This record gives sequence, structure tokens and C-alpha cells, in this order.
Amino acid sequence: MIGKRVRCRNCATVFPVIPQDAGSLEPVGVSAAEDDLALAAPPPPPPMEGGLESEFETAFSDEEERRDLRRNIKLKFPWAAELDRFLPATLIVIAVVWICAQTFRSPDLGPIWTGFLRVGVVFALYACLIVPVVMFAAGKIALKLKYELPPAAPWRAAAVFSLPLMLGYVFWTVSEGPSGFVLGCVLGLMISAAAFWLLFRLQPKEIAPSFAAAGGGFVGAVLVSIGIMALLNVFINSGMISSHAARDLRASPLGPGFAWNVRLDNSPAHPDQNQLQFASSNNSNIAPPTTQQSTVANNDVSAQANGEHPTTSPSDPSPAAQVASSGSAVKVTSLATPVGNGTKTSNLPSDPTSSSVSTNAGGSKVFDLPADALENSASADDSWLASVRSKAVPFITSVQAAKGIAPSDAIIYPATRSGCIAVVHHKDEGRDVIQVLDAQGQPVGQDADLPREGNGIANSREYALSPDGQMLARPVHFPRAGFAVWMIPLQRSVAISPECDAGTVPQLVGFCDNDKLVLEYARNKEDFIDVWSIKENRSLRSIIVPSHPYTPGNCEISPDGQYVALAARVDGKAALEVYCLSADRMPQDLLIKDLDSHWVVQPAGIAFSGDSSKVAILFVERDEGFIESWNLKNKATPPNEQLCTAIPVQVIRNSNSGARVLDWIGDGTWLIGGDAVMDVATGRLLGRIGDNAVRGQHVDGSRIEVLYSMNRAIHVADLRLDQAKVASMASGSGN
Repeated sequence: MIGKRVRCRNCATVFPVIPQDAGSLEPVGVSAAEDDLALAAPPPPPPMEGGLESEFETAFSDEEERRDLRRNIKLKFPWAAELDRFLPATLIVIAVVWICAQTFRSPDLGPIWTGFLRVGVVFALYACLIVPVVMFAAGKIALKLKYELPPAAPWRAAAVFSLPLMLGYVFWTVSEGPSGFVLGCVLGLMISAAAFWLLFRLQPKEIAPSFAAAGGGFVGAVLVSIGIMALLNVFINSGMISSHAARDLRASPLGPGFAWNVRLDNSPAHPDQNQLQFASSNNSNIAPPTTQQSTVANNDVSAQANGEHPTTSPSDPSPAAQVASSGSAVKVTSLATPVGNGTKTSNLPSDPTSSSVSTNAGGSKVFDLPADALENSASADDSWLASVRSKAVPFITSVQAAKGIAPSDAIIYPATRSGCIAVVHHKDEGRDVIQVLDAQGQPVGQDADLPREGNGIANSREYALSPDGQMLARPVHFPRAGFAVWMIPLQRSVAISPECDAGTVPQLVGFCDNDKLVLEYARNKEDFIDVWSIKENRSLRSIIVPSHPYTPGNCEISPDGQYVALAARVDGKAALEVYCLSADRMPQDLLIKDLDSHWVVQPAGIAFSGDSSKVAILFVERDEGFIESWNLKNKATPPNEQLCTAIPVQVIRNSNSGARVLDWIGDGTWLIGGDAVMDVATGRLLGRIGDNAVRGQHVDGSRIEVLYSMNRAIHVADLRLDQAKVASMASGSGN
């Protein structure tokens, strides 16, 4: 540097560099303006030890170090400048739009706020954690390889790694499992390597180590983000359980794969008093109670709140007996889970190996209790039957216990018209003893002793009974996911294994004929309904259906076995799809116009009329319902829509358990939740039959069988209707 003029960065003094033995350090050959500047400037700091050479090297060390780094300049090829300028914003916009669209059309999405929460958490973690970690790794490797980072490097890093984030998120929500997320991230990283080279302007030798470092930072930050989301999910779940709001969601608001406990079956034995409210029916067609209502004893309140009827006799003068005989309804405000609000926890459940016990039972209408709930000590009459009689419902002519059906753990009805039923007793924690009875209550063949594999088979129903009572179907997952059909006369099983996607479980719908089983499954990412011949052990008909929530209330076979109906979104619109099971025909698309787009199309129940000429669908949000029905024989008839403000509280619980919650009584009335009888034309409540102890219902002409829980066992009540009286009340001429 000897002989050069240098301006000090600290004091702005300009002076030449000369040998130290020259005798003077005064500037030589400096202009007058520079002289004045030098005189006006503050005196230079004292020289450091080691001389001026050492001082100058220290002052300009950073500049010299930067001069050692390769300048970051744009790549030279056609359209390189345009790509460098517009590609980052394009990638980020595509990622944001696709992630939001996939979130808000996801079948497991609950209320609209869960979608905003999910994308908000994902974007916040990406911006505040993943991108900074990637930039740290990219900066370190750039210094090591001695090249400068491009301008706006964080913005470019966010654009590059939005690709693996987007694909990982989309694959995760579609597959509803970690395997989809991993696959999406891997594919995204492979694609983003080219974007990383282009936007970070790398030389060939710099590409591999630089992308490896940045990609490693991305993977590590993603793993940390998953841990943060898991902890956040725990906090949200705990808070919503404490506020009794967890039941409003069927899955975690943060997305599939995160555990979500709604505590439906773990409610306290003695609920808070502010969760219970007692309301007498004010319908003029129901006879008023004859016994004065008063405070209920704690044990009977607990029984009511848990769906058990008080065992106190109506003749008992205690307050509990007075309420039991008065016909008052008990409303548990925190018990119902909204159906329109729920999420497919998954469209097609994964093959489970976990020990979680499913509450969804009832292949062809099974109504189940816990495995230790069997109680056989019951008389032919009890307080529940007496309480129904005390209501003096005008159109009920007879109330008695069903003959030949002992208290049990579950009752199975065929999906189509039949006089047979199956009575299930839990032998132990893993096996069931099943007795099939004919219309006269006589056994059909030998009892079946079968493993209870429905526990842990996701949403699949536990059993299905053929109309002639000769076959019992149940889901199995070993050695492969499918079904085992027990042939009662032959006392042996037939295995059914449809070709479905790996890791999924086919779903049991029911028998449409004595030899034909209807089932649902996914193959090649498409949903199918199959009609399977048991004798030939092959599929007779495969029907491609739209993606829909696989829940017990969302697929129903008509009484004549000719049709099956399910609800789904078709081209973005809610619809009830009715398919013919006996011939290749186009389905009937019945639009559900009044169901907003933010509700999941997840009905509590679907019901055909007795002659299969009409169909109705029920949606429930808390304690309000919406029913829409159609005339299948006369397409010119407009759909009938009714809002229901008197939905029994047991409807959601029973629907989740696989029980029937909606049936036609003739052509003009509906039975809802084994309790409310409603006029189809006006939506007017005609009367109430049951209470919160009801576990299911079955309508056969003028006969209603109501399943109710008492002494921790299922009992069956046989109620007879005066259909002429029901029709007159529905038309408004009855009293």
C-alpha cells in the first residue's frame, strides 16, 4: 500500500502511505480542498502498537474479507431475469392459495374457525420458525463456500421451501396420515432443488452442499413444528374439554392425525346442576302429567344424565318417582355433538391396530353398551314402560315389554324388512354370544360365539344380520381387512376380502338380500359401494360414489333392498345420492339446498318410507334439526323441508352409536330419536314417547320397538300405534 492515498473510515483523514523512515508523515501532492478537509477533520487517533500497517489492515479487514466472497449475480440464460424477479412471489401465492383451498374443502373440517386456526398455525410456524432456520443454514454454508447470498434472501428461501410445505400439507390432508406428509415433503424437496439453484444464483459446485444444508434446516424445523403443533393440540383439547366445547368437534382442529378426546363416554357420574334442565312437554295433544314435579334425587338424576332410566317405581312417592311418572324430558345441554358441524375424522378409516374402542356399532342397526354392562335382572314390566303409559299419548294403544327378548348388550335388526333380530350378549371383553330370534321369538339355529372385532375397526359397524336370519357379517382386520360371514346353519365362516387401498378398512353397510351384502371401500383413491354375493364370494356390482364421511348415519339401504342412499358434496353442492342396487342406473341426485357450504355433509340419519317411495335425511346441530324429504316416485313433487326445534337430546349419541334415529310412520309422520313424533307436512310435534334413556328404534307398520337402557342393559319395548289417530292428528283434525 506504500505510495497510495487512503481515507480513514473512522476519522475521514486522507494521507499517503510512505515508509516509516521517510522522516515525515505529512500529505504530499494533496489538493487544496483535501487540505482544508484534512485541517477541519479531528486529529487522528494515536497509532496502534505494531505500526500504521497493522492499523490499516485491522480497519479494512471486513472489506477485504467481503472482497474474498464471490459476488452474487443473476444467471445468464433466456428469461433468467424475469424468473429471478417474479418466481418467488408466484411460488408463495400458489402455496398459500392451495393450502387454504385444501383446508376449507377438507372433509374432516368442522366449524369455519377451525380452518382459519389450522392455516394460521401452519403459516405462523413457517414464517417464524422454518424460514429463519433455513436462512441460518444457508448463511453458514454460503460463508463456508465463500459466496454472497442474493438480495432479499429470506423472501427467496420462503418461496423455495413453500413447495415441500405445500405438497406435504396437501398430501397429509388427503391421506390423513403421516405417510402422505412425508411423501409430499420428499417430492417437494426434489422439485424445489431447481428453484433453489435459480433463486440463490449458485454455481454448479455450490448447488449440492448448499441445498443439502438448507434442506436439512427445513427438515429439522418441520420436525420441531410438528412437536409444537402436538403440544398446542393438547392445550386446545384440554381447554375445550374444560369448557364442554370439545364435543362440538369430531377431530382435532389442527388437522388429521392429532389425538382428539371429546369425553363423550367419560362424563361425570353426577353432572353439574347447571347442565341439567327439566322441561315438561307443552304440546296440547299430550295429556298433562298427573303427578306434581319436584326435586330429583341424585341417583336418578345421574341415571337420566347417562342415558339410563331411573329404576324407581312410578308408585314410589319419592320425588324421583314423581318426575319419572310425569313424563318430563331431561335435557343435557352438553351431551349432543353437532353432526353438520363434525368432520369426517377420516373419509375412509385407517386399518387400526390400536386398542381404542369404537362407539360406532350396529352393522344393521346395532345398539351397544360397554362390555361390562350386561345385567339380566329385569322383570316383564319396569318404570320406563310405566312412565310411557303415564304420558297417555293419544295414538299409543299398547305399551309392553317385547316378548321373548331378554335384557342384553345389543340388538341387531336387518337393514331390510324382516321378522328376525339378533340378541348380543358380551361373553367377556373379546367375545360375543349372539342368539338369532324369529318373529315369534323362537331361536333360529344355534347361538354364535364370535370374536368382537368391531372394537378398533374405526367407524365400521360391528354386525349385520341377513333378512332370513341365516347369516351374520362382521368386520375383521386379520389376516387382511375385510369381513367374516358366519353361516348359522353350517356353523362356519366365509371370508370376504374386497380389493381396497392398503391401510384402509372396508365398511359394513348391511344385507340387501338373504345372499347379498352391501359394503363400502376405497380403491385407487376412489370410493365404491359393492353388492357382494356370499354364495359366489364375488362382487356382483361396483358403484363409484363421491367421497363422503364414513359414519353410521350416512349410508342407508331401502326396506325393499333395491336402493342405497348416502349424502355427499357433488360438484361443491350438498346432495343425497340414491343408487339402484339391482341394476346399472344413473343415481338420483337430490340437492340439499339449505345446507350451507361450511357444514360437512354428515347426516344423523337417513330413512326410506315403508314402500321405499320416499326418503328423508336428518341433520342436527346441537339441539336443533333440519329434515328434508323427497318423493322418489314423483320427481315433479318439490322437496319438503322442515326445521325441528324439538330434537331429543339422545339423537346425536344414538346416531354415533349406529342406532336408527329417523323413521317414517306411514307417509305423513316421522319418529325421531325413539321419542318425538313429528308431522311431515308442517314440522309440528304431535307427541313424545320416550326420554333420554332411549338407545334406538325400529318401526314396522303400526308397531314400534323402542330400545332403552335400564340397569345397564338394553331392554326392548313393544308399542302399538293407532295409525288412523296419527293421520288425523297430522292433518289437524285430531285432539
